[in-house]
Amino acid sequence: MRNALLIFVDVTLGFLIICVLPFAWILRNGLGPDMVPATGVSALWRFLMTFYVGPAILLFGSFDILLRRVGGQDRASSKKATIVLWVAVIIAVSALSLIFVQIVFRP
Repeated sequence: MRNALLIFVDVTLGFLIICVLPFAWILRNGLGPDMVPATGVSALWRFLMTFYVGPAILLFGSFDILLRRVGGQDRASSKKATIVLWVAVIIAVSALSLIFVQIVFRP
């Protein structure tokens, strides 16, 4: 159970950093004629609060640290378990990417 939670938290954290964070940076000031440029601390605040990506990264980062510190040492995994783990991670990243694309580009 710990490994499944750790995989979920790591995949979600990676997805937030790699996929959502760049869009938050682009959209922090808005688009179009209603755009209001921000600088300094105001820009940083808007950037981290767009899609609430800042609090989400802090939350999942805390979960990651907690799971790694509280849980026991992992046993040596077999080749089959490693392959299954990689397939699960690839499927999870693909599913999160598909959901994100559907949310951003919905008709």
